[in-house]
Amino acid sequence: MFKKVLLLTVFTALFFGLCPLIYAEENPSPTPTPVLKPTPKLKTIDQTCMQNAIDKRDGAIIAAVDVFATFMKTALTTRKDTQKTAWGINDRTQRKVSLKDAWTKFKGSWLTALKNLRKARNAAWKQFYIDRKVCGSTSLMDDKITEGTDAF
Repeated sequence: MFKKVLLLTVFTALFFGLCPLIYAEENPSPTPTPVLKPTPKLKTIDQTCMQNAIDKRDGAIIAAVDVFATFMKTALTTRKDTQKTAWGINDRTQRKVSLKDAWTKFKGSWLTALKNLRKARNAAWKQFYIDRKVCGSTSLMDDKITEGTDAF
């Protein structure tokens, strides 16, 4: 009896183990043909043109930062003078109004200066992308770090 059960188990295992192999040989699946993508031709990049485009971009960003710094110095000086004047007022209510006004004007000036800096930076990068295409470069394969590193 034990031999019959063992024999039946072995035949069953062989049957179920070999069925997929037999079926696979009768119905072969088609092998996919690899699709070859054409290799893109690398454009010739005018290196001097790219150097000039970088000078133009970074020169514009440097000028914008200089304008921002000058504007902020003026805003800080104005805030300092306004606060000193406010602290010279004896009436507490008027002093509080004057101090609040000094901070409100400074915040407005600061936000305007930052907005102008961002606009100038974005304009410099936009022009750089145009100049880069003229130089023959369509991607940043050689220069992977892009405009996010100097974001304000």
